[in-house]
Amino acid sequence: MEVYPSESPEFQTWIQNFTSGSEHERINQVEVLANIDSPDVVAVLIHALQNQNSFLVLEKIVEVLGNLGSESAVPALIQLWHEEENQTLDEWELEARSKALCNISDKIIEALGKIGGEAAIVFLLQALDDRKTCGGLYLAEALAKNSNEIIIEALLKALNHQDDFISGCAANALGLIGSETAVPFLIEALKRQEQNVSYIAAEALGKIGSELAVPALCEALNYPHRIGWGAAAALGEIGSESAVPALYQALSSQDLGVSENAAWALRQII
Repeated sequence: MEVYPSESPEFQTWIQNFTSGSEHERINQVEVLANIDSPDVVAVLIHALQNQNSFLVLEKIVEVLGNLGSESAVPALIQLWHEEENQTLDEWELEARSKALCNISDKIIEALGKIGGEAAIVFLLQALDDRKTCGGLYLAEALAKNSNEIIIEALLKALNHQDDFISGCAANALGLIGSETAVPFLIEALKRQEQNVSYIAAEALGKIGSELAVPALCEALNYPHRIGWGAAAALGEIGSESAVPALYQALSSQDLGVSENAAWALRQII
């Protein structure tokens, strides 16, 4: 990594040129700044967040700020989130911007997860509670990276939320965290037989790998929708021989997803 003092001509040139040039040139400038060892780099990138009209450049800046990991960037990232969320757009503009806004939303969540710290965690939990994100996977991963007792408690509570985006995100995060504490709660979510949440709960139980979940997963092989698929795959990941009889029976299921996953699970166990 090159080292430039903040008062050096080279560093000052990058600051002056940052908002000029084509979109491609500005993205390259962000990448160059990411490899400069100076305490002022984060400040320059934060300033640049407020002066960009390109979604691609914004995405790159957010990504680099996340990789740099400075907590000083957290307020600016949260502010960008709220500014984009509160845009007043007509119907055509909203449709044109929706995908780009989701990409930036996901990048901000990812960056905050990498940076961590109290302010980032508070926002991530609020984002879960308010459904303030496009990609639940990014939010689940961000929460899992910063796992602590407060986050786990909030996720366990969110498992029972009526919004399946929130409860599904919570189940996913708990699986990524891998805490045995979550197993009984995930089993309850599995037994609710709700298409999205119960499927993700089955996946989460497979990731955690606790044999305590085996009886419930064996029963879930007969559940509708994709839940049986997830249960079969989870049993394969856990690898308990006690699941073999139920998996053999599932081979004859009329649901192709269940029978195929049961066959895969048996290959993992036997």
